[in-house]
Amino acid sequence: EWKLIRDTVIREHPLCSDCLKQQKITPAEEVHHIVSFMKYPESDPRRKEYAYKKSNLVALCRTCHILRHHPELRLIDKYGSYEEDD
Repeated sequence: EWKLIRDTVIREHPLCSDCLKQQKITPAEEVHHIVSFMKYPESDPRRKEYAYKKSNLVALCRTCHILRHHPELRLIDKYGSYEEDD
């Protein structure tokens, strides 16, 4: 069921949503849950609802998907050093 929904989301949104906001054209490779279904116990019906609801999904490139899960990585420059925030 997940693979079918995932493939549908990427087919309907073939470009990374986050990259498009930055005027970059990047193919979407992964699908991200906007609201994590994992925060609900398995017995809670919202778990399955949030896991498979298309309106809770966004197509992203691999890099943007990693950044959604680890936003602190935005502070690391290409040399592996933390950038200073002024």
